[in-house]
Amino acid sequence: MPKKLKDATKNLVTGIIDEDVFQIRRGERRAFQLHLKEKPDAKGRQPVSCPARGNSPTVTCPVFELLMSQKGKPLPQVADKERPRVDDEDAPEFIPEICRQHSVSLNAEDGIRGKQGMAYRSKEWDTFHKHARNSIESLNAGIKDEGKEHIEGASRRRVRGFAAAQLFVTVLLTNFNLRKIASFLQSKNVAEAAAARGKQPAEKTLRRRDRIWDNPYTKTTARESVLELQRLEKLSSPLRT
Repeated sequence: MPKKLKDATKNLVTGIIDEDVFQIRRGERRAFQLHLKEKPDAKGRQPVSCPARGNSPTVTCPVFELLMSQKGKPLPQVADKERPRVDDEDAPEFIPEICRQHSVSLNAEDGIRGKQGMAYRSKEWDTFHKHARNSIESLNAGIKDEGKEHIEGASRRRVRGFAAAQLFVTVLLTNFNLRKIASFLQSKNVAEAAAARGKQPAEKTLRRRDRIWDNPYTKTTARESVLELQRLEKLSSPLRT
């Protein structure tokens, strides 16, 4: 894989490339992925092949062409279309097993540290992780609320020993869960009662910071332009420049 594709994530984080360029390079990475020949067996083993092999290669590779010429075999007849090519400087110095064989078998634990259920920074990945991140941040804020469980406060577990402290933490978390369940059921009952009366549920009030400022984390744009509000003299304080 070319270096620019390998370093796409790092370059995005450091600001060398923007999100649009990253998404383009993320898509270009797919051509260099191993081809899955079969589904995993009962033990998790799965045969894979080089992306330059087979009747539907996604890349062209000088190593594969060299090996075929050494064996006196012609290259496979494939559809004539443009494919990315492995540069000579990116070719492996020592030819791995997957280059010398039609396929190799990967075990279930191979690459498990880097495996993800969805492609990194894909639309599906972003939708799932944004929801998961918001959920855990809401949970952390709730259990640390000083007016409620305040689980991070040492005053809530003034006992000796981990076992005793764990008991108090468990009680606090149980109380938090019961409170959240009760709040959910109450909101549900209120919404059902409003629907029965033919009324629409009240629209959630948008926070001021989300109403007038763009938020790159949640990827939301302001409904009201802060510059326009300043021009209309509706800001409580002038903008700092």
